[in-house]
Amino acid sequence: AVAQGRVGRTAGVGQVPRELAQVGDTGARIAAAKTAKTARQAALDTAKEELAKHVATRDVALQTEARRTQLAQERRSIIEAGKAALGALTAGFAHEVRNPLFAISSLVEAWAQQPRRDPAPFAEALRRGVTRLQALMVDLLEFGKPPTAVFEPPLLRTTFHAPVRAS
Repeated sequence: AVAQGRVGRTAGVGQVPRELAQVGDTGARIAAAKTAKTARQAALDTAKEELAKHVATRDVALQTEARRTQLAQERRSIIEAGKAALGALTAGFAHEVRNPLFAISSLVEAWAQQPRRDPAPFAEALRRGVTRLQALMVDLLEFGKPPTAVFEPPLLRTTFHAPVRAS
């Protein structure tokens, strides 16, 4: 007996090549299965990377949209606060203008009812009312001006001595 096979059987010389061929076929099938497994794993890895990129892109898009929404809400809030401040300023200004206008109007009415119509008793009160209105207009115009930036270069000794004093 040239080769001993399964338990208790002796293989004949003619069977050895057939068994070797079967072993070779099995090896080829194992190699093909390993190649297929490697290809499937590579495809899965590629799909995993693409999915990760898609998820990252989607996350960035969602974060961007959330930030846009937040900025829009903040913008609306700032606009509403500005409108409220402007409303308060307008109401205060209207009150301050209405007082001298009422005084001037009352003085003109009283003057019109005078039989002699002498302006002397009313002139100083009229001047005060007009002066107050002029001051309010100047203040309002100054308030509405954009701020002017004034550049003042720093003193070199301050710039150089500050780090020395800090150490």
